[in-house]
Amino acid sequence: MTTRPPLEAALKAVVDADPNGAFAKPVTEKLAPGYSKIITRPMDLSVIKTKLPSYSSLTAMEADVKLMVDNCDAF
Repeated sequence: MTTRPPLEAALKAVVDADPNGAFAKPVTEKLAPGYSKIITRPMDLSVIKTKLPSYSSLTAMEADVKLMVDNCDAF
């Protein structure tokens, strides 16, 4: 069973929901001073895209999307 097409569709939906690209790339200290002191497990859409082939399920990918949003809320 292949999970890649549903994962690609889910990633596209998340990317499309971020039209300004706020989650597209890793947060830098220049952009957000102190980020790395607060956020110990950074996540962004470029990492999720890279990890796409390794996700075993949509639930696994959703966990990283949730982490990305939780990091945003925490900072």
